[in-house]
Amino acid sequence: MKKLLLFLGTLVIVSAAYLKFQHCPQVFRRFATAILFQKYVPASDIQFHRNRMAADGPGPRGSRLGASSVISSDCITITWGIYRFSDPHDADEQFREWVRSWRVIQVEDSSSRERALLEDPAKRTFYIISKEKNGADILSIWSDSLEHALLYEKQQNAERISRK
Repeated sequence: MKKLLLFLGTLVIVSAAYLKFQHCPQVFRRFATAILFQKYVPASDIQFHRNRMAADGPGPRGSRLGASSVISSDCITITWGIYRFSDPHDADEQFREWVRSWRVIQVEDSSSRERALLEDPAKRTFYIISKEKNGADILSIWSDSLEHALLYEKQQNAERISRK
C-alpha cells in the first residue's frame, strides 16, 4: 500500500510539473543540476520565445522606452528594451550613470561601441547595456541569469548578422 501511495504521489507531482513547464522542455536540466548542487550553465541549444509582455513608456532623462520579453526553453525570462534619447549627450550621461550605480562585471569600449555587463545586487538582476558611439539609443538586456542574458545577446547578434 505504501508503494502504491508513493507511486501515485510521484505521478501526481510529475504530472503537475509537466503541465506547469510544458512550454519549457529543457527546464528539467536546470532542476537536475540544482538537485546535484551544481552550477547550471545554459547549453547553446537553448531557444528563446516571445513572451506576451511588451511595454512602451517614459524612461530616464526624457527618453522613451520600448521593451519586450522572451522566455527561454528552460524557463528563464529575459527582458530587453531600447531607450531612445533626444540627443547622444543624454544617452552618454545615462550610460555612465548606470555604470556608476551598479556593480561592474565588465566594460568594453571600442571605437564604435560601448558595452557594459552590470549587476544590481539589491535586485539580483544582471544587465547588458550597449550603445553606439555618438548614438542616442541604449540597448538594455536584463535577467536574473547573466548566462541567459549573454546567450540571448549572442543569438540576437548572430541573427542580425545573418540577415545582412
